Amino acid sequence: MGNAIVLNTSPTLALVAALGSLDLLGEIYRRVLFSNIVAQEIQQAGRLGFGVGAFDAALKGGAPFELAEPTPPIAPWLAAALDAGEASVIALANQAKVPLVGIDELAGRRVARLNGLQVTGSLGILLKLKAARHIAEIAPCLARMRTQGIWLSADLQAQALLMASENT
Repeated sequence: MGNAIVLNTSPTLALVAALGSLDLLGEIYRRVLFSNIVAQEIQQAGRLGFGVGAFDAALKGGAPFELAEPTPPIAPWLAAALDAGEASVIALANQAKVPLVGIDELAGRRVARLNGLQVTGSLGILLKLKAARHIAEIAPCLARMRTQGIWLSADLQAQALLMASENT
């Protein structure tokens, strides 16, 4: 089991689409942190928005899910380089000394690495769940993600299925 991860909006929503909830994250991480900016981005969709219910349920369920309030100060260069959610994830990870962040967007992943952080994304988390035998296959997860409008390139899907040792 990993120690902790700070999750951005996109992988959070992708995982809700793939799994139906965030519950399985507690099987592979002792702590799952969200900045209040990420929480606001998810909740902007309103009570009927995709992922809001699962996100709220995770936070209300307590451990391992934590909402870090307030968001730590974000350096001006970081705020200028990334969207508010990604910038807040990197700032929170640095402040909380959590070496792993969950970011799907390429620019955010690059900046996180430049800040000395390890990076994973929604597909990396699905692969970890499969490796730990918490899910049997990732192919159905990918299909549910597409159904919810989560875009994944064909190459990325093929690579994930290959890494999962699933036929493409």
